[in-house]
Amino acid sequence: VPVHGVPEGPRGFDWRATDPATLVYAEALDKGDWKVSVPHRDRVLMLKAPFNGKPVEIARTAQRFEGYAWTADPAVAFQYENDENRHWVQTRIVDVDQPKKEGRLLWDMSSDELYGDPGNLVFTRLPTGAQVVRQDGNHVFLSGRGASPQGDRPFLDRLDLGSLKSERLFRSSADAYEQFL
Repeated sequence: VPVHGVPEGPRGFDWRATDPATLVYAEALDKGDWKVSVPHRDRVLMLKAPFNGKPVEIARTAQRFEGYAWTADPAVAFQYENDENRHWVQTRIVDVDQPKKEGRLLWDMSSDELYGDPGNLVFTRLPTGAQVVRQDGNHVFLSGRGASPQGDRPFLDRLDLGSLKSERLFRSSADAYEQFL
């Protein structure tokens, strides 16, 4: 495996949260080597039980595929890509059942960014035990450190999936350290 590379062949197996008998995994299109110039680094595949059929390609990513954050709504998932060389991450809102439909870019930023970090998605569990992003209608929630030159002020935001605008619901005061759990 090259330095900062990934193995060739299937990797990163995960269950699709909204279809527990379905595997999702990635395969490198660049031989696992980020130095190889290609239009897409990875392809993402989905394979339904009993796992003896042909996998369906659900995405190709310009950078290294890092995974999905699933929602209880099968039409909404957050897809993560990472350019380790540039320390850059992208998050897209996608519908994995419509792979031809381009996802919406939510975040495109340095993985080293602290002050402008939008936070992390907040999760809950389905009755099946699967972990999914917590939703309230067309909104999801983000929890973050709230790093600033004056120190950390943790926050909780509500993100509208239609407009992609965030509303601050809570921010720790400057004279106390409180955080959302």
